[in-house]
Amino acid sequence: MPTNADQLSATMTSARRTLGRTLHGPAGLMGMLGLLFFAAALVRTEGAGGELRESALGPFMVGWLLMAGWTAGRLAERCALPRVTGYLVLGLFAGAPAAALLHLPFTILDQRAIDSIELVDDIAIALIGLLAGSEIKLGTLRPHWRTALRLLRGQALFLVLPGACLLWYFAIARGAPSLDHALSSSTILASIAGGLVLLANSPAIMVAVIREMGAHGSLAVLALSTTILKDIVLTVVFTAVLGIAAAGLGGVTGGTDLGTSLMGVGTHLVGSLVVGALLGPALALVASKTSIRDDALTALSAIAVVALASHYHLSVLLTSLAAGIVATNLPRLDASRLNHATDSYLVPVLCVAFPLIGAALDLQAAFALAPVAVGLALLRAGGLWAGCRLAIAADSLNAAVLKRSVWMAFVPQAAVALALLSDFRSQLQEVAWGPTMHTMLVGMVVVNALVGPMLLRTALRRDEASSA
Repeated sequence: MPTNADQLSATMTSARRTLGRTLHGPAGLMGMLGLLFFAAALVRTEGAGGELRESALGPFMVGWLLMAGWTAGRLAERCALPRVTGYLVLGLFAGAPAAALLHLPFTILDQRAIDSIELVDDIAIALIGLLAGSEIKLGTLRPHWRTALRLLRGQALFLVLPGACLLWYFAIARGAPSLDHALSSSTILASIAGGLVLLANSPAIMVAVIREMGAHGSLAVLALSTTILKDIVLTVVFTAVLGIAAAGLGGVTGGTDLGTSLMGVGTHLVGSLVVGALLGPALALVASKTSIRDDALTALSAIAVVALASHYHLSVLLTSLAAGIVATNLPRLDASRLNHATDSYLVPVLCVAFPLIGAALDLQAAFALAPVAVGLALLRAGGLWAGCRLAIAADSLNAAVLKRSVWMAFVPQAAVALALLSDFRSQLQEVAWGPTMHTMLVGMVVVNALVGPMLLRTALRRDEASSA
């Protein structure tokens, strides 16, 4: 017969379990997020004696993002959504655009806060790039490289010109003083540059969802490889087309000679890839030939990428991608410990990096031209579907699942698209229709950033189920 002590112990155990389920359930996680937002509001509200000094703001924001990001990711998971979606939504509501839209008296992730953790964000992007590169096994990819090229060609066929036509009509043609003005070569090239943004994907989101699900099927390898290939090619082509268009339109080119500008961009891109390719063997050598701790190895790898990229004015993402690809595919060096060490820090990295991407999405701009933005997102989804079906029509690589699902893997957009749009805005901000076209594209990116991770996870699940 149970004693009073046994009954008390059983009651306390039941209470602990109930409390744990409550705290880790949707309602409890929402409550934790609310408390975190309230605490941040007290600290960040100016005039209330709580605004932090510059030296303390960075550590506070990193700690806040780690706690709030983890909570938002768990909440999204409880709601049957990818954790990445939770990170992005957190950034949306904590950023300056949401504060302005909702008329809040404070902003958690304002520009001052983002600048205070710029180095931490660069390190996070470097780690994401190393992880993305480590997923590209050339031996695994070699049988599929023709499919990857066909996917790139098929998506470009169904996305760039249709997207350019839609942007041209809604942003330029309807407000142009004459048809000749609307059909000038420069306006057409600017519209094509906008259409190229529809091709952009997100290697960071793809890596995050693939790692979250532990997906290693053919679709995951093919989609990530195609995304990296496509974004490298896209960045070069977009920069060239936009530079020519801006020069013809009298955009903000700063008087720089077009050839010099394009050469500078080419040097930036090629330099990033070359420096990354040279850094990769060094990182693999340290990982395979020394007994350095995993956390120190991770920190060393990320800091090396950021230091070199900063010193030579290179792209952190491209440099780390190249380093990860080379390190993983060296025949005589085992970089598995480097990959494992980097992978073990994925969750805190995503908790910091992805809310900052969400904070950069302009909600006010997206709502201003929401119908066109949604139309662009739907056009892009249809173009991805048609382009992918055309590309794999003659491919024997799990054709049934690929035809039905692979287009979903390319829907997510985030940092790469936003970087292209930042260049677009700076080049064409003095052109009358430039801000309008920029706003339409920003709205499309907002839609794809929120919906894309869910579609990507659906595609990966179908592929894993077909391979089982």
